[in-house]
Amino acid sequence: MVFLKVISWNISGCNHVIKRKKILTYLKQNKSDIALLQETHLSAEKFKRGWIGQVYSSTFNTRSRGVAILIKKGLDFKVHKTYNDHEGRWIALDSSLEGQKYTIMNIYTPYVMSLDFFNEICNIIRNIGNYYIILSGDFNQVRNIDLDKSSNKQTTSILHSAIDTMMDECGLIDIWRTLHPLEKDFAFFSHPHQSYSRIDHILISKQLVAI
Repeated sequence: MVFLKVISWNISGCNHVIKRKKILTYLKQNKSDIALLQETHLSAEKFKRGWIGQVYSSTFNTRSRGVAILIKKGLDFKVHKTYNDHEGRWIALDSSLEGQKYTIMNIYTPYVMSLDFFNEICNIIRNIGNYYIILSGDFNQVRNIDLDKSSNKQTTSILHSAIDTMMDECGLIDIWRTLHPLEKDFAFFSHPHQSYSRIDHILISKQLVAI
């Protein structure tokens, strides 16, 4: 079984060529095999250069949303079918990696979230039906108020449980939290709330951990 380095990153737009070059250079220097980008604000063609072998994207417009999956050159990776929405919120790949079937999915969750969104994501994963799953992206929501936020200010708990329900139904685990059960490490700062949080998650099949 192949060992992968997967990077998920909300890049907040990359229409400017210099910013785009810096992002791609960073991913290369950090030896990314698969990069899942959110808020790309542009189409896949802009990413096709250098170390990148394959690009799959779902775009909305040049000012908001957009997700992309970047695959490194030389990776034994084949896509059988691509699924995406028309609002730049998610893209899913029915794919094979070194002969093993994988579902690779990248999401950018709406800020004003509904339970229907996670139900939809779960249904897509189950309908594709692959044994190995990598679901990652900007969830716009913490999973654990105590560990995933610098402030203990309460948020809508029903949305926390929606993510956990989806994980249970699809057989997924939060791999970072599994490896760092008590650690606090944040990737997002909210200026209005003056707080840090971990709202980007990489969820994978439980079977991948046992390998």
